[in-house]
Amino acid sequence: MSDPLRSGPPSGPPFWPPSGLPPETPPPGEGPPARPRRSKANVIKVLIGVVSLIVSGFLFFQARQGQEQEGEILLQPAAEAGPDPFTSSVAAGSPTPTATGGAQSPPADTGGGTVLASRRGGEPGLFGGTRTVSQCDSRRMVGFLAQNPTKGQAWAGTLGFTPADIPRYVATLTPVLLVTDTRVTNHSFRDARAVPYQAVLQTGTAVLVDRYGVPRVRCACGNPLIPMVPQQGTPKPTGDSWPGFRQSNVVVVRPSVTVINVFIVYDPTNGDWFSRQRGDEGADDEKTEPPPNVIKPPPCAPQPADGTPTPAPGGTSSPCPPTSPSSKAPSSKTPSSEPPPSDSSEPPPSDPSTPSQPASPDGSPESASGSTSAPAPDSA
Repeated sequence: MSDPLRSGPPSGPPFWPPSGLPPETPPPGEGPPARPRRSKANVIKVLIGVVSLIVSGFLFFQARQGQEQEGEILLQPAAEAGPDPFTSSVAAGSPTPTATGGAQSPPADTGGGTVLASRRGGEPGLFGGTRTVSQCDSRRMVGFLAQNPTKGQAWAGTLGFTPADIPRYVATLTPVLLVTDTRVTNHSFRDARAVPYQAVLQTGTAVLVDRYGVPRVRCACGNPLIPMVPQQGTPKPTGDSWPGFRQSNVVVVRPSVTVINVFIVYDPTNGDWFSRQRGDEGADDEKTEPPPNVIKPPPCAPQPADGTPTPAPGGTSSPCPPTSPSSKAPSSKTPSSEPPPSDSSEPPPSDPSTPSQPASPDGSPESASGSTSAPAPDSA
């Protein structure tokens, strides 16, 4: 019998490579496929998107942190642009609607013990306008922001998205007039950023509202709007007041509990009511019956040069504002005395390529018609 310890290794190939030799590699074409290399263009696009989101988020939170201010609330007449506007006026001249009454939500605390009435965005009669007439040239504003990227970046960052989302977001907004003096957080454009300040917008101000009925853009200046923020201490009104202004009449608009697909709007020129589709600029407006439990106000009265309103037939009325933006310089009583930015060119003509009914950037669910069950946050 042979000695297994002296007979050497068994015949045949070894079960592992000999020590010090690399494993045998497969011939070309038989190995695993090589990892595809990412193109430089795709990598650059991803990096640009990430940087844009970071900058927008920074501007959004910076605006949020700077909202709680102490001392002043700027009163802004309907036709005046205010301090350091984002654009020139894109508002259409329209008469001032009078307050329509109706149910009110619980009051809103504005700080310093001051309490304002609040109304839900979906209430019929909360907004006014002229049938088949848009109160705001939103396409012109979008085109201007696209041609001024610094302003576009600050504008979009205030509302929490990127400049690329501006066209489709604005296309979901609806042009209307405020029927009551309304408290908001407005923004100036200074030092290449949006600077927030508390403001009261006069009855008759043209705004764009979102699908929950919350004002998001002031058309007389193109400024982005967000809900009011309570202030420390007792707020002090500054700026130019108007006849009939009373702090006790100021309201806060809270989001509707559901998405609004049809706004019921009051027409102050003739006392009629009409319906306006969300995102529509008036082309599909339809006359409708007055909503129940809402007091129908009288039409507004033309305002002569001496400022004395002419009584409207059938009762008292509120005066109509000027049909064109005021050329009066902004009041010196503004949140800042810094000079306006040099980038103040006029908005370009309307952009026909802007889509008419895109989805909102926040990704909230929507329905095709009528009221939906998509809940809205109590504050934005």
